[in-house]
Amino acid sequence: DAKTKSKPAGRPTLLVVEDMDFFLEIARNALSERYDLKIARTLNEARAHLVGGGIDLLLLDLTLEKGEDGLRLLREPPGKTCPVLLFTAQDESEMYGEGWANLRSLGVDDVIIKGMNMDEALTRKVAEMLGERQPQDSFRR
Repeated sequence: DAKTKSKPAGRPTLLVVEDMDFFLEIARNALSERYDLKIARTLNEARAHLVGGGIDLLLLDLTLEKGEDGLRLLREPPGKTCPVLLFTAQDESEMYGEGWANLRSLGVDDVIIKGMNMDEALTRKVAEMLGERQPQDSFRR
């Protein structure tokens, strides 16, 4: 049926919600070989992608430009529509205990802290969350 939106079989689609070019480039470099990437720099762009469907995993920055809180995407319609990996530069200590419980209650499945070698961690974490075999790479011994 031509009216039904369906995704061709094959590569999973990730929605990367990030406003900083530096971190967008890291995500592109780490993930574009294995996944189709859609990019959103604002919550409105992200909502439009989510409403359109076909997103297999959401990579969500916690703090966007103009003070936008990335978690609003999970609090407001359409809400959580796929696994959510938080992509943040916030202090790790805020991601444990009560802070983690609050994130989980909103639908966050896991967190990647922005920093050194995060491209490798990002690749592994996304594959794990999508239930894929870990990619063969040079950094695993």
